[in-house]
Amino acid sequence: MNDETEELLKEVISMQGTLTLPPSDEEMDIDVYEYNDNSGFCSEIRYLWFDDEETPVILFCEAKTNAEKTQVTEFYIETIDA
Repeated sequence: MNDETEELLKEVISMQGTLTLPPSDEEMDIDVYEYNDNSGFCSEIRYLWFDDEETPVILFCEAKTNAEKTQVTEFYIETIDA
């Protein structure tokens, strides 16, 4: 995560309230995509919950893995969309 992304993340979260989990696993919406070069994955977490309410905020993360895909070697937040 770079400084710009960190500032955006802090700003969005401070405007929304307290980050909470959805009431059930069924209401958690996470899509995971594998990179064509097999270097890792990206994920979209929709929609984040704040103060026990679903919001239109989407979190984009990236994970790099070893060649066997058995270990995450890097993980970071790519951006947040609000």
